[in-house]
Amino acid sequence: MANSTDTTSEKHRSDENGDGSEGKPFKTPFQEKEGQQREKNVEEARKVIITEDTSLPTAKAHKIKALQNQHGERVKVFGWNLFYLGKNLVFVVLRDGTGFLQCILADKLCQTYDAIILSTEATICVYGVVHPIPEGQTAPGNQELVTDYFEVIGHSPSSGADTLLNEVCLFSSFS
Repeated sequence: MANSTDTTSEKHRSDENGDGSEGKPFKTPFQEKEGQQREKNVEEARKVIITEDTSLPTAKAHKIKALQNQHGERVKVFGWNLFYLGKNLVFVVLRDGTGFLQCILADKLCQTYDAIILSTEATICVYGVVHPIPEGQTAPGNQELVTDYFEVIGHSPSSGADTLLNEVCLFSSFS
């Protein structure tokens, strides 16, 4: 990580393109400090390990379109992540080719390494109980999965034009 006291020329420093290295330093000390905090958070997240609770009923795999008849049951759904937000509460919108499903991840589930690096179009498997959404709230299919465990099957690139275009195109369908 670059030191904020480096004497590199202003025109060669960049908060947008800098990576904190000597060759590509940040422009401002704030960006450097933010990068250091991000690294610390990632290291802390690597220490948080989740395991499936085997005392819960065995989850049965379902496609999203078939979940309307599974309310109150523990299910397992595979799909691609469309959205991520929050520190202690995450709303993931999952798609599997048959529909969309809002999944809620809370507490320890949000603090894992896989959760903090989860990006759009990552392939994941979520386990949990499907419920109709509370009155006055909205979610795809008017239902949500309260997640008790999840696995990342495959990560996706976390940045770049393709990711931004995917997010713009996919979220415009929810508006």
